[in-house]
Amino acid sequence: MRLFPPPLNIDPEKGFDQGADLFEQAEMGRGLKNLVQVASDPLVLALDGDWGTGKSTFLQMWAGELRNDGFPVIYFDAFKYDYIEDAFTALAGEIVGLAEEHRRENTPTAQRFLDKAVDASKVVLRSGAKIGVKAATLAALSDEDYAKIAGALSDEAGSLTDKALGELLKGQRKSKETLDAFRQALQELPELLAPGADKPLVFIIDELDRCRPAFALQLLERMKHFFSVPRVHFVLGAHLAQLRNSVVATYGPGVDAHVYLQKFIHLVFTLNHATGRYERPSRRYLQYLSKVLEFRREDARVVSITTDIIDHVAASKQLTLRTIERIMSVFAVALAYTTERHFRPPPLIGGLAIMKVIAPDLYEKAKRGTLQFSEVQALFRLEASGPGEAQVNTDWFEDWWRYCTDPSMSEEGIRRVGQGTWQYSFGERDTILPMLCRGVMDAFSPPA
Repeated sequence: MRLFPPPLNIDPEKGFDQGADLFEQAEMGRGLKNLVQVASDPLVLALDGDWGTGKSTFLQMWAGELRNDGFPVIYFDAFKYDYIEDAFTALAGEIVGLAEEHRRENTPTAQRFLDKAVDASKVVLRSGAKIGVKAATLAALSDEDYAKIAGALSDEAGSLTDKALGELLKGQRKSKETLDAFRQALQELPELLAPGADKPLVFIIDELDRCRPAFALQLLERMKHFFSVPRVHFVLGAHLAQLRNSVVATYGPGVDAHVYLQKFIHLVFTLNHATGRYERPSRRYLQYLSKVLEFRREDARVVSITTDIIDHVAASKQLTLRTIERIMSVFAVALAYTTERHFRPPPLIGGLAIMKVIAPDLYEKAKRGTLQFSEVQALFRLEASGPGEAQVNTDWFEDWWRYCTDPSMSEEGIRRVGQGTWQYSFGERDTILPMLCRGVMDAFSPPA
């Protein structure tokens, strides 16, 4: 039996493999592939979703789908690299690495890109935080403008201040030429990496919202100013609400974060977890977790009933896949610590596992014996299941929680539930939850 689900093994070359594509995202992946194939202008797409909704899994499978079809692809986990001084060198280094993987690093085109990337890195690192502003300013002046202005100021001006300004403009012109040469070399790379295939270079940047705010925004700014060339597309994996928080944290509350991000992102899409069999994503994922956690055979009934309960709450509370995974790990630890001879009714064990993860304040009340039934109703939404939802026995679930938390429960209800507890000695019914919390749920506790 496992206590935690193993990492999903995604082959970087397989794409939407049936074993990994739990939510049948292959069709969306093919549509997205068609989009980047036909777009000739530089394109930036953002896959938006909360943490734990499956963005990384989708992007890793999509990267394999692209590789299978001959696309040059870079998958870049931004969170792993946010210690780097400047985002430009991180992005350029990944492209050089891709050329090395294709064993084409010694061709004239690859060497030219490497040389220009080194030159551009010097310009970017020398200029520091001002380079984004400078790049925008430089783009507004033509080479002829530079020649006229710099020449007039440096050769004909009489004051030292004018001469210094002329030298500055000469330096800016050289920087502009260096960056233009880098962009031209980058534009030639897709043909090098996929000769004759007419495939764009696709740069996938994942975990953008988990980076330091300054690094995340620097990635966006470097991407726009230096990597925006035809047939090079970027796909970002991020929770845009968190990215907007990064904008505010970096530039202050006076900045319209939504408008700011629109400067960098052309299109936004989200994952659709609905499956072709009209099965809820939470149910599909719980079935997968029940399999990979390898529960003991004698626990099959408890597992089946508890996953129905978790599915019911996951649907009503719109829990993320990552949250469902955490709940199942809490449940698995409790189950592994006990045997079928222990007192562990599924409505209570499953409910406490949910509570421990998504409502720790209520869990503490349950441990102290002060939890109110009205709080239980509000958390678990015990109304009857609707169409398409898990047909969990909410009456049975409600009876158990009322038995433990409602002093006004009817005598008939107390007798009905109490019939299943006669062989256990735990005193008054309001002591059941504290006993389960301390003796089962907290015996060995993964972080929730």
